[in-house]
Amino acid sequence: MNESISERISFSLDQGSSVETVVIMDANNTMSSSDAFLETYEWSPDLMMRYSPGISSIFCLAYSIVFVLGIIGNSCVVAVVVRSPRMRTVTNYFIVNLALADILVLIFCLPATLISNLFIREFFAFLSKYFICS
Repeated sequence: MNESISERISFSLDQGSSVETVVIMDANNTMSSSDAFLETYEWSPDLMMRYSPGISSIFCLAYSIVFVLGIIGNSCVVAVVVRSPRMRTVTNYFIVNLALADILVLIFCLPATLISNLFIREFFAFLSKYFICS
């Protein structure tokens, strides 16, 4: 019979909060499944964030400023070349192409970079079992 044994490990963090993990082991002292640790891990809000809330809000503000200024500036470059026939040269089309690529990077990569800078990697592994089909 393959009964699983639950082993509880407790540890405390520097800030005084404690976290308890439950690791499910079978009779051979091996994990019962590859993601058993993720399925039984209890998350504390302190463990999800890389930085304190103050530093995280500074990150959000800085990324928001870069996002807004990047979208406005690159949109102005595209608008000037599109509206003015005199500006439609091969060089300016190349610059418009770069501006459009920069807008796409701002839209798709900047938010993902912010999220990965704010949260730890294990938090995404924990969430992936709920939001990503496997």
